[in-house]
Amino acid sequence: PTSLGQTLLMACDIERLLSVEPPPLGSGGDEWIQARVTGLALTGRRDESRRLLAEMRQAPRVTAFQAWGDFLLAWLDRCPTDMLAGLSALGSLKIHDDPEFVFRVGWLLCDVGEHDQGLLYLRRALTKAYFVAPTLSASSSFDPLRSDPRFQAIVEEAEVGRQQALAAFREAGGERLLGR
Repeated sequence: PTSLGQTLLMACDIERLLSVEPPPLGSGGDEWIQARVTGLALTGRRDESRRLLAEMRQAPRVTAFQAWGDFLLAWLDRCPTDMLAGLSALGSLKIHDDPEFVFRVGWLLCDVGEHDQGLLYLRRALTKAYFVAPTLSASSSFDPLRSDPRFQAIVEEAEVGRQQALAAFREAGGERLLGR
């Protein structure tokens, strides 16, 4: 139940993300809310995003969810220093190995102007074979980086990896499985 919300966020299809009914909290609804919090804020609806984050933080959570909530709140407040402190609170949790998590951290750091750290996270996501070239191309969060050679190299590598993944998917009959 969580991957549709993440997929819609990565596709920058925020209106669809907001129109789909999320699962209840505790059954993947937390991830949906986090995707919605991010999507709302990226479209300039920061007050709605803040209210939704506050709602998410009301329910009992494990420490990792609280730390991620702190990170998102610092992002909404445009405080990169607090964002980085929130990341350190997540310590050595396995979430740091999740390429979607790593990419989203990089995305949001870039969004607040913390470009050097953001680019490091984006590069790490690529090393974990997370090739979301369309997001890198579509999100206005990356507009200040479009002429940066480091960002251009990340976009190029993401597109190459995406094309290789699409080719492997097609060769394995993936389109047939989807009825295409």
